[in-house]
Amino acid sequence: MMEKRIYCLFLAVVFLNTNLLWAADEDRIAELEKKLEAMQAAYEGRIESLEARIVELESKNVGTPTDNTSDRDKSTGTAIVSSTERQQPTLPDPPKVYSVEWMQQYANALQAMQQQQYQRIQTENDAWNFDFEGYMRSGFGINSYGNTMNVFQAPGSGAKYRLGNEAETYLETTFSIHMPKSALPDGVTFDTQIRLAYVIPHDQSNSANTETSLREAFGIARGVWAEQPQAGFWAGQRFYSRYDVHMNDFYYRDMSGYGGGVEDISIWDGSAMLSVALLGGSADDLDSSGTQYDRDDYQLNMNTIDIGLTEMDMFGGKVAFYGTFSDFNGDTFTESNSGNVLELTDSEGLAANFIYDLDLTDTISNRFVAQYGQGAASNFRALMVAPTGLITTGNEKIDVDDFKKVRLLNSILLDDGSPWSYEGLLMYEDGNYGVSGSSRNKWFSAGFRPTYHFDRYWSLAFEAGFDYTDNDRGGSGTLGKITIAPQISPDSKQMSRPVLRAFLTYAWWADDFEGSIGGSDYADSRDGFTTGIQLETWF
Repeated sequence: MMEKRIYCLFLAVVFLNTNLLWAADEDRIAELEKKLEAMQAAYEGRIESLEARIVELESKNVGTPTDNTSDRDKSTGTAIVSSTERQQPTLPDPPKVYSVEWMQQYANALQAMQQQQYQRIQTENDAWNFDFEGYMRSGFGINSYGNTMNVFQAPGSGAKYRLGNEAETYLETTFSIHMPKSALPDGVTFDTQIRLAYVIPHDQSNSANTETSLREAFGIARGVWAEQPQAGFWAGQRFYSRYDVHMNDFYYRDMSGYGGGVEDISIWDGSAMLSVALLGGSADDLDSSGTQYDRDDYQLNMNTIDIGLTEMDMFGGKVAFYGTFSDFNGDTFTESNSGNVLELTDSEGLAANFIYDLDLTDTISNRFVAQYGQGAASNFRALMVAPTGLITTGNEKIDVDDFKKVRLLNSILLDDGSPWSYEGLLMYEDGNYGVSGSSRNKWFSAGFRPTYHFDRYWSLAFEAGFDYTDNDRGGSGTLGKITIAPQISPDSKQMSRPVLRAFLTYAWWADDFEGSIGGSDYADSRDGFTTGIQLETWF
């Protein structure tokens, strides 16, 4: 840039010199040349200083304000106009003949840019920054009888394959507030977050209830521990240590609850990150995936200490270990449908989780999970919930110390933007739900979702899911489900969202499950289908 200006100034000098020579006044020429050289040097120095200052200001700024950033006056809370909404100064167009006047205009414009850049940075540093994000799925479907769609899920399973098999509208809205940078030292942040959820189940009549839930309300501070500047101290109610398989929306570990703790403590010379949390579970009408609990699935409080070691480089990938201790003080619960009274005993329990993430290639990722839990910690949650497969036959004493669960899981994702992308899952679970006599529930699940992308926007997804369950009190059997779904999304990737899709789903199940799958419309059937449309997005 400087070479160009010097060259232009040189041309200006030559031009002026030529005109002065025509005047044939050598003394006047010499005097003007000296003045021009002085002005050139002065403006070059001024332009160079202004350019350096703009670069310095830009290096200190953290990006430009985004659409979801709200600048507010910290004393009044009223919105202020961001720099992107003000009139931006522009540099003058290069003239046909360079002159001192143009150089002065150029320097003045640079100075205005410097001042506005400084004001913008000050405004952003003084602003209470606001972020908004969320998740939503919504649509409508009908079954083969022309009634509102049903879901197909095997009794004794903890999840269902979700493509074309979700019968609700669910919305999560997350609001985050960040303290102004000017109010805190460099590297220190104080953030507050709340998350509201709304769910409306599809129903043939108006008997379904719309649920609203406050799912998060917590604060977190970072940069306050000098030896561990990245560590975060938090307190409140939050989503915590959640792991799921997207294809069947199964949260195999979800320690969300009320409490507090510290996370991202660097240990062992930075080779691992430590987190410690004290958690208390509380009743919530929504499960981890946002679906309403059945009225007879109890959710009771217990106290938990959870310790995690994450970000460890092992076996060519990343490994995480979690250890959990839970204490449950016993409780009673009355089933609303049957009137059965369940007496749950006191229990202390331990759980261990091993999670191994391996990127097989740049575009293929694989996760292997091994979990074991017993007693109060057997469900890998921060609250006591009815164990998978629980079947009661009357008033029951449930020995929580007898709860046990072993789970092995492997999921894979290929998502490289080529014509094909894939999701896959293999899982086995064996649990005991603590009633007298034999009370084991086994669950095996396998699923595959390939998607063919015709171009950037149009794709065709196919999902096949298979579940087998074996319950000591409820029999055993299989459920198969296939779905085909033409889709529109912003990019040719498996996880590109938002996605608009139409779907056709067909399911079939074993004799033992007749009357237990598909709702009242399929009470006497062993197969069924649904069709509809759906939007799914996160933002």
